Amino acid sequence: MSSSFPFDQDDARRAQVLRQVEYYFCDENLPYDQFLLRHADPSGAIESSVLANSNRIVEYLPSMSPTERAKVVFDVGARSDSIQQVGDSKLSRRRPLPLDDPAASRSVYARFSKASIHESRTFTIPHRKLREHRETRDFTGEVIFEFETRAASDVSQ
Repeated sequence: MSSSFPFDQDDARRAQVLRQVEYYFCDENLPYDQFLLRHADPSGAIESSVLANSNRIVEYLPSMSPTERAKVVFDVGARSDSIQQVGDSKLSRRRPLPLDDPAASRSVYARFSKASIHESRTFTIPHRKLREHRETRDFTGEVIFEFETRAASDVSQ
């Protein structure tokens, strides 16, 4: 989906807006942000106009009207790997919050040191499926492995 504003030419500003909107929906922020939680519908989706009127988004897009900012916020949601567009004007998380995630009981968190990352770029996992690999971000050494069954996750620990 492309924006109807000349904003597409300003990649740095679009990246700032995307990063900020992803922060609003992240595990570290959303569960504690009472303002956003009050504005979320039962599915967890929030109107892009609510997000667009935050001080930080206004700071990033000072020359735009509230309607234009809402359109830009909605449009950058299409480029995210962690949030998604809902309907014509809302955004929501792609995955449930950790405490609400049915996969939590069959997932394992692992953190690798920089030395182990440089020694081997390949990790052998005897039990199947990874939910997703995010190639759009630098590897930080932190991984969450999601297994098909709880028993498989217990064996891997």
